[in-house]
Amino acid sequence: PDYFKPLGNKAQKEAKAAYDRGVQCVIKTQIHTKLADGRTITAAWGQQHDHETLEPIWAREFEPPSICTIESINLLISLMKDKSPSKELQECIDSACKWLMSEDIVIRGKKLEEIPAEPEVSAYGRYSDYETILVDDKDAPPLWARMYDLKTLKPVFCDRGQIGRAS
Repeated sequence: PDYFKPLGNKAQKEAKAAYDRGVQCVIKTQIHTKLADGRTITAAWGQQHDHETLEPIWAREFEPPSICTIESINLLISLMKDKSPSKELQECIDSACKWLMSEDIVIRGKKLEEIPAEPEVSAYGRYSDYETILVDDKDAPPLWARMYDLKTLKPVFCDRGQIGRAS
């Protein structure tokens, strides 16, 4: 990438080598999973991956091992800035984009709505006085969940007590 041009020759080479190692890690952590219906798919990435197995693992207590959309989209935006991606990286990007546009995960006829809730301050200091719920709306634009189950591709919702719910 062009990011390295302002650096001196030695630093350019070191930065490029580090970038290439990072891209290889991204490629290796892309989730390939066998679904409950027998299909094998290449999807996107998890919230967090084990440093040895590279498998998706729990992140914070409300982020179970899953395929994550917003994190994957942000990663894709960064990867797409590479003006000369390797064939392997291009295939990685293409398969993740295909998964994101798949009817397996697009939620139609629903929208998010905020409703009042008992005010609370989380352990992280975040104040909240509303809850976000999913409601029917036949005219709503397409929607994606933040996390999808690794075997069923159903949306996963978790509260801060690691209680997961599929939609």
